[in-house]
Amino acid sequence: MQLLNKTFGIIGLGRLGKISAKIAKGFGMNIIAYDTNEKNVNGVKMVDLDYLSRKSDFISIHVHLNSSTENLIHLDLFKKMKETAIIINTSRGKIINEKDLILALKNNLISGACLDVIDGEWLTKKELYEHPLVKYSRINDNLLLTPHIGGATEESIYGARLFIAKKIASFLGIT
Repeated sequence: MQLLNKTFGIIGLGRLGKISAKIAKGFGMNIIAYDTNEKNVNGVKMVDLDYLSRKSDFISIHVHLNSSTENLIHLDLFKKMKETAIIINTSRGKIINEKDLILALKNNLISGACLDVIDGEWLTKKELYEHPLVKYSRINDNLLLTPHIGGATEESIYGARLFIAKKIASFLGIT
């Protein structure tokens, strides 16, 4: 699928959301974002979650899991999405209601999902094998699952360690 002129919706325009926006810009995509805090990012139009759900060709999730984001993506939002939409979650599994996601995929409410996280990624291998999303992905080609390693390159791991070290040093007052 050509990405040029497609709409890339970002839920959560923090550090990772902004990085995703830069990547999407590189592909010539139109970028919209929803965040609980109003942000001013060059080339990104801030919208509400309803608008983002209806207009996005791709939706990428970058929010922290808390009581207000658990099940943030649910059947009502899937029903508003384009049938061709693809949802990407590299955040936390519980942000998407997984039963609703399977329903949306089975009923072609959306085209597909790419998940680097699921609710239960800490399960044993045997338990994980029985997870509904894992079972669904084995027999359907509209769900791609990765074991929370989507960004795990040698360089990104080094960068993450450096980022954390700088945060700790800042907190401790070490410059």
